[in-house]
Amino acid sequence: MAKKNARKLLFVCTANQCRSKAFDKVLNGFERAECKSAGTRGGARLTQKLVDWADRIVVMELRHWEWLEENFPDALEKTEIAGIKDIYYAGHPELDRLAEKWAKGKGLEERREHILKEKKGVKK
Repeated sequence: MAKKNARKLLFVCTANQCRSKAFDKVLNGFERAECKSAGTRGGARLTQKLVDWADRIVVMELRHWEWLEENFPDALEKTEIAGIKDIYYAGHPELDRLAEKWAKGKGLEERREHILKEKKGVKK
């Protein structure tokens, strides 16, 4: 289900197994973000349909930007580089921390869990 007034964010890394997948998972927990992820190769490869869907594309490294430039040059105007190196394994807790830090730097609201707790009167 689409979130009202949410930014459609597409996260891209090489294989969509670690970094972009982690950002997708964490950012989907934010009220004002609707996220998807893809890779530059493999089964979850980036498509024109995903590029068209996204308001903003976030690639993890310069090499992903260069791949996007070759394959989807019109997408560059809505693309930025997160600067997350390929040094983390799937599920690494640092990826969640980096995703949250990125989101807060972009002005997204706090995670939905915190909002729901406050609405129920439960303190953080």
